[in-house]
Amino acid sequence: MELCKCCGKEAEYNILLFGDDERWYIPNQSRNDVPELLEEVWFCKACMRSIEDNFRATILYLQSESGLTPRAADAESTRR
Repeated sequence: MELCKCCGKEAEYNILLFGDDERWYIPNQSRNDVPELLEEVWFCKACMRSIEDNFRATILYLQSESGLTPRAADAESTRR
């Protein structure tokens, strides 16, 4: 049984990350070359929801700061 990294409750979900307890990083293509650095970090449902909500809010904030609306940003990313 895995425990949630945030609250210590029984975990149901995990994310592959690399880093340490001070700072976690989302792997990108360059880090996929070094799979031994990746770690399954476990979360309970409530904490995973909070992580997802914060991730979504960060993206929306950055789009707003860039003057992009979410629809414009989605259209822009599909053009690349």
